[in-house]
Amino acid sequence: MLMAAMLAMPALAQEESDAPEAEVDDTAEAASSTPRRAPVDARRLMISTGLGSRALAARYPDAAVWLQNSEGGDELALLEREQRAPAKGAVLILGAEGQSAASSLAGAMREALAARGWAAMTLGLPVGPGDGPPPAPAQTSTQTAAEPDPAPTGGEAANPALAASGESSVIDVMAKEPVADLTGQYRERVASTLSAARSRLQQQGYQRVVLVGVGRAAMPVWREAQAANGRSAELVWIAPRFAADERQAWPASLEGQSDWQVLDLAPARAQPEVASQRAAVFRRQGIQGYQQQAVAMAALPTARDARQVVSRLVAWLQRKD
Repeated sequence: MLMAAMLAMPALAQEESDAPEAEVDDTAEAASSTPRRAPVDARRLMISTGLGSRALAARYPDAAVWLQNSEGGDELALLEREQRAPAKGAVLILGAEGQSAASSLAGAMREALAARGWAAMTLGLPVGPGDGPPPAPAQTSTQTAAEPDPAPTGGEAANPALAASGESSVIDVMAKEPVADLTGQYRERVASTLSAARSRLQQQGYQRVVLVGVGRAAMPVWREAQAANGRSAELVWIAPRFAADERQAWPASLEGQSDWQVLDLAPARAQPEVASQRAAVFRRQGIQGYQQQAVAMAALPTARDARQVVSRLVAWLQRKD
């Protein structure tokens, strides 16, 4: 009996060691036969390519005004009528780049000006070429061209001539317009929208239309004033900024505008030396109606700065009253 028990022990140990192994194999086989599903993310990426004009028009149906640009498309403006009669005039505000007609400083100024007896129309300014992320197809194409080709099989390059020259074999088939052409089209679109907005205000009886540009909108409103009024105009710059190709060119546009009335509201703590240099340019051109005021506001003003900005603006507008 003792001998039989000793002979049975190795066989029992072998069976116990084989059991887990069999379980592992069965599990692995089941896993390989059943396809795994990636976890589902319930969130969706929302991509916006415009200024939300349709949604804004639905939100402000009584204020929405549709204008046509040079490309035949529709641009949204929001018009707030004066709350005191008679109307003192209209203020046409082009907001900072990338902001809609209802957002940030421009949107807050609209209601504040209407409460003080001024009609106020606001426009959004789309992001210009080269100032924002490239469109998705162009970005994908650029990244594809920049990636190195996979290592060729067999240890030799598929195209020895390309390998020796170091050039990529990936061909970018997307036609890219020159940046200068895109910039010209963009500025023409903005200019045509501004012109349509000013004409609409004048058609509704507002003969005194004051142009206001926030940030990068400084040069578009300046060009519109030149096109519309020639030697006499009223316009306001709020924390003006300029595109790279405009920084050297804009002083020359002041020539012959000695009768213009210009209010320059500059952030008090953001690059005061730049504001001083800008004021010096106006003085050298002999524009007596230029006035610069330092305002305690952000470098790119927000809705919180609207109250003091409107106070300065209305006080300046009342100089003729």
